[in-house]
Amino acid sequence: MTRPDNPENGSKKGLSEDPLYRCLYESSVVGIILTDSRRVIVAMNPAASRMLGYGRQELIGHTIEDLVDKGIGATPSPGEAGHPRTEGTENLALLRKNGSSFPAEITWSPFSTGNDAFTALFLHDITDRRKAENTLRENETRLRILFENTMDIIALLNPDGTIRYHSPAAERLLGYTTEELSRMVSFDLLHPEDRERIMTIFMDTLQKPGTNVTATFRVRHYDGTWRSLDAIGSNLLDNPAVQGFVLNARDVTERRKLEAVVLQAQKMEAVGTLAGGIAHEINNLLMGIQGNASLLQIDMNPQDPGYERLLHIQSQVRSGANLTQQLLGFARKGRYEVKPADLNVLIQMTAEVFGRTKKEIRIEGRYAEDLWCVEVDAGQIEQVLLNLYINGWQAMPAGGKLRIETRNMILDQTDAKVRDVSPGPYAQISVTDTGVGMDEKTKARIFEPFFTTRVPRQGKGLGLAAAYGIIRGHRGYISAASEVGHGTTVTICLPASNRAIVRESKIPPKGLQGQEKILIVDDELFIIDVTQDILKTFGYEVLTAKSGEEAIRIYREQQRSIDLVILDMIMPEMGGGEVFGHLKAINPQVRVILASGYSINGQAQRIMEQGCRAFLQKPFGMDELSRKIREVLDRP
Repeated sequence: MTRPDNPENGSKKGLSEDPLYRCLYESSVVGIILTDSRRVIVAMNPAASRMLGYGRQELIGHTIEDLVDKGIGATPSPGEAGHPRTEGTENLALLRKNGSSFPAEITWSPFSTGNDAFTALFLHDITDRRKAENTLRENETRLRILFENTMDIIALLNPDGTIRYHSPAAERLLGYTTEELSRMVSFDLLHPEDRERIMTIFMDTLQKPGTNVTATFRVRHYDGTWRSLDAIGSNLLDNPAVQGFVLNARDVTERRKLEAVVLQAQKMEAVGTLAGGIAHEINNLLMGIQGNASLLQIDMNPQDPGYERLLHIQSQVRSGANLTQQLLGFARKGRYEVKPADLNVLIQMTAEVFGRTKKEIRIEGRYAEDLWCVEVDAGQIEQVLLNLYINGWQAMPAGGKLRIETRNMILDQTDAKVRDVSPGPYAQISVTDTGVGMDEKTKARIFEPFFTTRVPRQGKGLGLAAAYGIIRGHRGYISAASEVGHGTTVTICLPASNRAIVRESKIPPKGLQGQEKILIVDDELFIIDVTQDILKTFGYEVLTAKSGEEAIRIYREQQRSIDLVILDMIMPEMGGGEVFGHLKAINPQVRVILASGYSINGQAQRIMEQGCRAFLQKPFGMDELSRKIREVLDRP
């Protein structure tokens, strides 16, 4: 067969006669290969030569199949010989002369000259395009994986609030299926208290293309509970690739709960500090009233009309002291004498006493036989338990059941952090009533001092506040769970101890009178005066100091004759702890009774551990003072 005319053989007829054709053929940056009806290569332009690495004459007589990488691509199939096929485009891998392959886009176009049929193949090296496509594909895969595995909710909303698309996290966090979410308007999920605010923000943002907005709101979970979300919204309606409102939201429900716990604890701490300071000052005042009333009573005939008045005054002082004691309990500054104890014994004893007075309620107990020992002030814990019983009884005006349970539990790091206590073993007490229950707002305030839902004169609102402070003071925690109409459960957890329970017997003091010399140290003159008069009544010799500096000077000068120091803990400039340190430096065997309107916990406990012999909490009466003095002086 005669080879057709082509640019390479210089023929002057057929394909090479048109100068314009030749110019385009030779200068084209697109590789061009001409094949006959048998797919035999008859010509190729310089661009194809450069692309394939062959000289322009080297491939003449070869078929197009010789250029195709058989392991990667196939050769385009033409029609029957002598019948031109239609135009088309295909991507194939072509082989270079050096054996390497590259991806190419091949567009073929059949044409004929006279009786001969030819096909023009236009080659484009698409290596860079393939790299870009692979990079794009990899990025898309990476983004899809991130999108599908993110813990945040990502959603695309239409201007009417319907959900066009969402990340799988929306199903995990909210509990709805994709089909259910697709039928929803996002506003329908909003909490009623948040709906109007969020819809206003959304509509305002729709008027400002390209703007972002942040908001916090609650949405309804499939199970009916509410989840808190922190969200960022972006108006991308004018972006052709998006044309919607993009919402990125994170579930912060647990974080909000933790923040609420911390905030409540901080609030209670601040209120406790205030309550403790007030109670301390009131106790100092009550100390003066108590002491003066006792002194007047000593020399007064019981038949005197004023004698009964003094009894009333002392009764009122005791009531005031009980009130401040509850305040100090809330402030964690109550009177604590911590010893190993069996909670089951304390609970059964208090429940039995309470049950005898409240016949209209039934008390049931379920106590763990192996309940761990705890270190507590038994009197304080008894107060807590009685307060819980009373609150349960008041919540059941028509009678009901009070169930008390104990068990051992281990608190892990996470739960301990939430409750602001140390992790480890705890003994748990739960007191459950079948009463009216509480709503969330009431439950959030039940541990606040002076908060009460009772009618006037029925309670001061200090019972649960004192219980809160006492349990926190014992390094434990107290919480309440309640629902309106379904009763209330108050749970207490106290850290377990490995110390053995010791049964102690009280030894009565020898006598209440004495002749020893006692130094009274207090910055309140009225307390010095009344305490001095009481001690002189008992026969003691008394020295007084109105400040820490004065007390140190007097003791240094007269230490050999001073048998006992009654030292106030809270004084300006130099407190009781610092004074005690100086006294002990002068005489390591110094006998000191620490006195305070606060308690024996905290600062007082540290002073006691340094060698103080006893503690007196104001206001104290004559009998209590005289007994404590004799206990210290008569002790070896």
